[in-house]
Amino acid sequence: MSDNTPRLILPYIVQSQAQKEVTHAMGLNRLDAFTQTAVETTSLTAPPVGIEGNLYIVGIGATGAWAAKDKQLAQFIGGSWVFYTPFEGMRVWDKQTAQPLVYKGSIWQNEFSAANRIGFFGATPIVKAIVSFGNMDNEIGGLTVSASYSQVEVQALRDKCEELADDVRALKAALSSYGLV
Repeated sequence: MSDNTPRLILPYIVQSQAQKEVTHAMGLNRLDAFTQTAVETTSLTAPPVGIEGNLYIVGIGATGAWAAKDKQLAQFIGGSWVFYTPFEGMRVWDKQTAQPLVYKGSIWQNEFSAANRIGFFGATPIVKAIVSFGNMDNEIGGLTVSASYSQVEVQALRDKCEELADDVRALKAALSSYGLV
């Protein structure tokens, strides 16, 4: 049996071990870093003045106490820097950009970097520009239709509903080209 758990590398406490509390504290520190992980920023290459518990993703070309720790998680804990090697699929929240990041293929990338694409059920995403949408958020809900509605109000509602129907047809055609409909 290994000395650590396979994925999070949490240390096991062995039966005859002295100072079990040290091993336990190390495991708790790792859990603190890996649970609901939020980093202050990903853009620093030199360690900032440490604030207890803060996490950072070390920038490329790091210096000082962070030298040779590029892309690792750095946590200031117990008055010093502790580094954790990320694993495939690890997710963090970047507080500075308010974006989710995922560690994939040995790099940290914005989890929504393909936000300008549409893809379902493992299909190759297509660029949104292929599907043009006529309706904007809240266009239909934003229409005013009074209690004694006029022909103009009814026509405006009908026109927006037609645009919405066109959007649905365009989306269906795009999905159909991938065999999803």
